[in-house]
Amino acid sequence: MKKVLKFLKKNIFLTILSLFVLIGVIIILVVMFKFFISGNDKYGSRLDGINKVEITSKTLSKIDKKIEDEEEVDSAIIRIQGKIIYITIKYKEGTSKDRAKEIANSTLEHFDEEELNFYDVSYFLTSKGETEFNITGNKKAKRDNISYIKS
Repeated sequence: MKKVLKFLKKNIFLTILSLFVLIGVIIILVVMFKFFISGNDKYGSRLDGINKVEITSKTLSKIDKKIEDEEEVDSAIIRIQGKIIYITIKYKEGTSKDRAKEIANSTLEHFDEEELNFYDVSYFLTSKGETEFNITGNKKAKRDNISYIKS
């Protein structure tokens, strides 16, 4: 023990430097663990409360069927990712842009007020043929209407 103390006193600068390096390595390991290893949730706290306003697959399939019952609609796909409901509607040839937007707007009636205040809704409206169009629209949570991008 006396030899160790004698060595430490003789090399005081090296001892202090070694302590700082050791403390730095410990801090770096703690930060890396916190951010890279334990941070598996890609959404962080953005999905807090989603269990209270969960939309079931049964509800989604019911809405999907109601959309596809429209005569102008060829197919519809609804999926949820995080707090965003993605609705993709493919229209039959000859459907006007205004009618396509009208059908998309009517989908909001099928969601509860609580769901519309929690989730964002993103629309992709497409049609092929003579009246070809690709329209994108979004409805933010707590907003009343869909804003469409000019196409």
